[in-house]
Amino acid sequence: MKGFFTQGLAILLREPLSIAEARTFLEGFDIAKENPASENWELSGPSVVIRYRPDVNGYVALDTIGRPWPDGMGDPKADPMLFTSWSTGHFGPFAYPGGLRRALEQAWSWPGAAESVNVHAAFLRLKMSYLFGADRQARVVPENYDPRPELEFLGGVGRALLAHPSAICWFSASGELVLPRSVAEERWASAQKHEVPALNLWTNVRLFNLPDGWLAMDTVGNGQLDAPDLEAIFRKDTFDPGEVDVFLRNVTNYLVESRATIADGDTVDGPGGARWRGYSFETGISDPPRNVIRWFPPGARNDAPAPLRPPKAPSQQ
Repeated sequence: MKGFFTQGLAILLREPLSIAEARTFLEGFDIAKENPASENWELSGPSVVIRYRPDVNGYVALDTIGRPWPDGMGDPKADPMLFTSWSTGHFGPFAYPGGLRRALEQAWSWPGAAESVNVHAAFLRLKMSYLFGADRQARVVPENYDPRPELEFLGGVGRALLAHPSAICWFSASGELVLPRSVAEERWASAQKHEVPALNLWTNVRLFNLPDGWLAMDTVGNGQLDAPDLEAIFRKDTFDPGEVDVFLRNVTNYLVESRATIADGDTVDGPGGARWRGYSFETGISDPPRNVIRWFPPGARNDAPAPLRPPKAPSQQ
């Protein structure tokens, strides 16, 4: 959930980068100050603070870390600082250990992603907050809060840093998504052209094979936009996964724009011209842990693998 930090992003690097050199790629951004590294790299390396909305204490901290992304959470006894940093959102407000590994397993738009990314030796980290230097009574987010402008601003900083020769990729830890610069720029341009949120810059859509010819697809990272993640359960011989991908994106867009809620049993138009029915679940089919809305096409609710089915209404039990 969002706490001290409301958004996060990382740029994975081939080699360590000084904060002075990173600053040269931030022309046009308003830098408030520069800070030395913390005693604990997990909290902050050498950094600069960028003004986002100073009227409500909104800032972005950019630091540089001269070591690979820590995909493990650490042990509370053997590595308490890493464990605490993960727990308090220093690697992203919705980031969960193992996220980089899962992002590489589900990098459908980037053939060879693992080979390119696994050589990274350092990273730049971006963290947005309204609490830098604030007192204990400060609000986590300001009134009339809207996460979309946050992501657009943070994305602008991230895209500028991607231009550095050492940059390998964009890594949305909260959305478990890795993208090379070319794909990130294409997706940004497309979202701007169609005046829609750049969901595919921040959130991933994943595909899983289930027993007996069933498939599952899900979104990761919708929480960044204050929307629930979604899952779709269907037989592989009945629907095209590409159409299901579009369906999950469309429903996400609807929830982001309308701020509507989905009650158990609500239906929406989906692939195949069918009415898909949604149900809330406290856990998804795969990490990261989060609440999800699981969608079923007609007939699948009762035929899907038993652990994935919604509970029957009292009158049906």
